[in-house]
Amino acid sequence: MFDNTNKHFIIRAVLFALFLFLISPHVLLASKAGDIAKEMLNKTAQASNLITSPSQASNIYEIAGYIINIILGFVGVIFLILVIAGGYLWMTAGGNEDKVTKGKNLLIQSIIALIIVLSAFLLTNFVVIRLMASLWG
Repeated sequence: MFDNTNKHFIIRAVLFALFLFLISPHVLLASKAGDIAKEMLNKTAQASNLITSPSQASNIYEIAGYIINIILGFVGVIFLILVIAGGYLWMTAGGNEDKVTKGKNLLIQSIIALIIVLSAFLLTNFVVIRLMASLWG
């Protein structure tokens, strides 16, 4: 199904995604750009009389985090449905090679899609944190 170069590419992509997944919390915790941006947003909201104290302000990063978590939750549900469907096709194939192949392909494609989505999420977090750090010091 995959030749040797594709297997090596997939293994490297998975290892790279795993590396980004493991290193991103340290980058996020080490950044002070979020604190600077929060101060700027709080000052703007107070100046425009939208809030009276900084404790009332909802952080834009928290809102974006909630939205991203909801989207990733939907992706997780879709991934689970696809894995169950692929496993069902494979288990109920009854010796039919076409159904076995369809089930295996669905499982492999859903895992690859999940890896791509998580890699994109981690890469986006990395780029946004670096961009914020360069803009706000």
